[in-house]
Order: sequence, then C-alpha cells, then structure tokens
Amino acid sequence: MFKTLLKSFLTKLHYKSVMKNEALCFILSNFYQKTKKNIDLKRFYELPVKLKITLPSNFSKLLLISFLALFSGSNFAQSPPSCTQSITLPYSGNLIINSGQVLCVDGSGTLSGAVVVRSGAHLVMCGTGNVFGSLTVDPGGTYWRTPTNFFTGSLAINGNQNNNAANCTPSCSAPNEGDIGNEHSICFDGNPSAITSLDDGGATTFEWEYSNNGVSGWTSISGANSETYDPPSGLTADRWYRRRGGDCSPVQWSGYTNQIKVTVNARPTVTVNDATICEGDAAATFTA
Repeated sequence: MFKTLLKSFLTKLHYKSVMKNEALCFILSNFYQKTKKNIDLKRFYELPVKLKITLPSNFSKLLLISFLALFSGSNFAQSPPSCTQSITLPYSGNLIINSGQVLCVDGSGTLSGAVVVRSGAHLVMCGTGNVFGSLTVDPGGTYWRTPTNFFTGSLAINGNQNNNAANCTPSCSAPNEGDIGNEHSICFDGNPSAITSLDDGGATTFEWEYSNNGVSGWTSISGANSETYDPPSGLTADRWYRRRGGDCSPVQWSGYTNQIKVTVNARPTVTVNDATICEGDAAATFTA
C-alpha cells in the first residue's frame, strides 16, 4: 500500500518542478534498487511507474512520509485549494490575484487581458477555456491548468505551474437575507418614501417584489436591482415589499427579507349639511 502511494506521488511530480529540485532526485534515488551516478532527470521522471521501489527500513518509510507531508501544500499537491473567487469565460480585463486568493476560471471561452499571479496566490484554469494576452506568475504563485488549456501571448512562469487543475467549485455561497426598513403611511394616491436597506446581507445584486396582501401574489418589480427601492407615486391601496440578494457567478440567491408595509390612508368622507347662508351669517359646517 505504501509503495503504491509512493509510486503515485512520483508520477504526479511536474517535470519542471523536478528540474528545480535536483537535490530531491538524489534523495529519492536512494530508494531505488538500481541507481546511476549521473541521473537523467527526464528519464528519472518517467521511470517511477515501471521501477520497483525498495524501502530498506521502517525509518526510511518514516522519513519519506514526513517528506510527503512537507510538500502536501506545494505545487506537488494533486489538486488546487478551494476557490475564493470565480469567473466564467469569456472574460476580458486585467486581473491581479493577490496572496491568499484562489481565482477559478471556468467555461469554454477566452480569458483575455493581463493577468498577474502574486506570491501565495493561485490561478486555476479548470474549464476548457484558453488564455490570450499576458500571464505573469510571480515566485510563490501557482498557475493550475488542464491539458486542454493553451496560451497565446506573453507567458512568464516564475512561480509554479501544475497540470492538475480540478473542476471549479463555487467561490462563494448565497448571501444572507439582510434586512429592510422604513414602514410608513401615505395619503390616498400619494407618493411613498424609499424603502431603506438596514443590512445588505453581503449581496452584490438585488431583486424586489411587491404584494397587495403581504401573503400571496408576490410580483417581481422590473428594473428594481438596487439595495434600496423607491416605490412610484399614485398608490391607492396598501402594499407590501420584500427583497432578496444574490452573489457569485452564476448568481446564488438568498431567501427574502422581512416585509415592509406602506399603508395608504383612505380618502375622508365629507358630509355637507343643508343650509341657507346669507351675507354676514356664520359659515356652513362640513362634517368628515
């Protein structure tokens, strides 16, 4: 079982990484039955699946286990870390990926522009898309790709490159519902005030709905995609409003917020008492 794991690990080593770490070859060569004084690195890279590996002692196994653990987070890892951001191709624009960020690029179009991967950052091309423009990977940065990706333009890999890009996972989850406010009353046929946002829930886009009873018949409001909403004037009956927020690409939606009611006060009923008024008489009485 251990030898199988070791062989699998060796076959996963990127050739460029082996070239950068010649000392690693001499360390690992001690575990082979037959070694040569002068090691052909390319041949060394291709041999692990065919050669029988002999581990002389349990102590050697322990050392090698420690070695594997040491590199578990490096460019030798079999898959990239979880996405912190994602875009879907086609995409055009300049990107700077900073330390701690994992930008996953999915889709089948083209990523065009200038892309810089800083130290501690990861660019993961996990779809079937391609790169056109310039790509610079700083020392300590990692460019993950698949065999189907190709590049056209200026390519400067000063950090790590790995061919084991996995399928992209969502870079974020749906935001929280958030909270809205400013419940109020208006006159019949009046102009409501704006419904305010008390908490956006972390959303970057929004949708608003209204209902005439606050229970059913919710209707999407076309063009209402901002954090706040200003209802149009001319309301003649009570109306309820609610909002939901979205984030990610494709958009993942939150649940709906609390409801805000705009109460429309009915027009008063006016009663005029029959009366004859002469010049100098008291004014007539109107009863509402």
